[in-house]
Amino acid sequence: MADDVAATVGTAVVAVSVVLLSYQANAARIQTMFTGGGFLGEPGDLLRQWLLLSAWSGPSGAGLWDWLLVLFGDVLLLAVVWCALRWLPGMLTRVSVPAMTVGSVCAVVLGLLVRHLWRVVAVDGGTTSWHLLRAASGLGEGTSAAVLWGTLTGVTATVVLRVTGRGAEAPVRATAGDRSGG
Repeated sequence: MADDVAATVGTAVVAVSVVLLSYQANAARIQTMFTGGGFLGEPGDLLRQWLLLSAWSGPSGAGLWDWLLVLFGDVLLLAVVWCALRWLPGMLTRVSVPAMTVGSVCAVVLGLLVRHLWRVVAVDGGTTSWHLLRAASGLGEGTSAAVLWGTLTGVTATVVLRVTGRGAEAPVRATAGDRSGG
């Protein structure tokens, strides 16, 4: 039960980027937020790279079905993250912030790869060599944002696991009698 809650809360952290920040109008506000001078006078592109895992807008230019097919890739990304966060604590001998963070970053990157594969195969119909070449050129998109959001997700999931009591369990240690077989 605690693993489900931690996976859901961690996935909600990633959903902030995918659903809220990646909406084109919100992304444009983020990019133009800083108008002052100095070192961080125009960090718009940097903010986009580090904050946005996706980019979406309403179905204005395409049909509703095509728009839903594209957005289903984001649903797949969130599903991969949720499943990885659900299974990760069970695979670890002790739930720690570094282990959950590394696992979460890997889960977000894997989710990005699944989403990219979905878009290439299902949305673009990538079967020719030209489509495959174009698909390979977009494999790294969103990786810097995956590092940020994966880190936040891992820390959040670990905190939730610790609060619910799942992450505070100490690993079982073998006693002297157990090692000798009797």
